Amino acid sequence: MNKLKQWLGIETVADERTQMRELRAFHQAGLFIVVLAILDLIVRGFILDRPASHWGASLVYVIVYVFYALVKMALEGIYDTEVDDEHSFKKKMKQHFWTNLTGGLFFAIVMLFLRGMPETLNDWLRVLVTFVVVIAFLQLYEWVFTKISLRRTQKELDQSDS
Repeated sequence: MNKLKQWLGIETVADERTQMRELRAFHQAGLFIVVLAILDLIVRGFILDRPASHWGASLVYVIVYVFYALVKMALEGIYDTEVDDEHSFKKKMKQHFWTNLTGGLFFAIVMLFLRGMPETLNDWLRVLVTFVVVIAFLQLYEWVFTKISLRRTQKELDQSDS
């Protein structure tokens, strides 16, 4: 981060209060850019119905920002602050499973609504496979990020005990 600051011509300050205000300013600037990208998606993609070449870059910006934020939260140990040991991890994964099951069911219903009711056995199997894949993806995503966050939290707790 310091090399990036130097490259941009930003001075590094030893005062912790000033550093926190600086980080808050960078956070707000990034959030502002993501809000603009989401507005671009809504206006160009949904309201004006432009082709994907017009709003595709905004979608990429939003996806990259969200992924970066999730990874950063997991690496800092703040992705899921309620998880601090293996027992709470397993309990949270059960909660996530039921949430993901609901989300997958909602996704399947929306897809049925948009595409119409399946007519053949292959169409029904495609809906079932889509449902299972969405649940598996959501569960895997929650498991990976929560596990990374748990390991970081345990590492910090072990260091504070020493």
